[in-house]
Amino acid sequence: MQTDTPDHAGALDGSVAGMRRFLYELVEMTAQGAASDATPLLELQFGDVLTVTSLSTAHGAACLEVTAFLPRQQQAGYFPQSSLPAAAGPAAGSDCEFLWHADEGRYVAVRKIALADLPDERSVMDAIMDTSDLAVMWLVAASAENSHPR
Repeated sequence: MQTDTPDHAGALDGSVAGMRRFLYELVEMTAQGAASDATPLLELQFGDVLTVTSLSTAHGAACLEVTAFLPRQQQAGYFPQSSLPAAAGPAAGSDCEFLWHADEGRYVAVRKIALADLPDERSVMDAIMDTSDLAVMWLVAASAENSHPR
């Protein structure tokens, strides 16, 4: 029987060092390679969405930062801020921030998850996949909103 203590397989202790070790393991398993002194960056592709996951300790709060790069948009695919719904539908209430990356011609979703909310390895993987799903739902809702003028 598995318990919720850090002793069971896959458990994380909530520390920056523990999360860093786990991200290094994932980077190594995916053959992405990283310098041992660098912050690990895990890149995973889910369909058309590329996610980049790293550890952030900005502002004194350690968190997992997941950035989801949505597919590139043609110029006609850009949605002016004034025409976007406040939270763009299904992603309402999520902790994602949606931004336009002008250099790449695509939207990105940035999500920060406190390490305390990630008790085990599975929760980390779920957070990465959920971020990808939230980004896709946001793009679908924003596209639908902008295809029907008000």
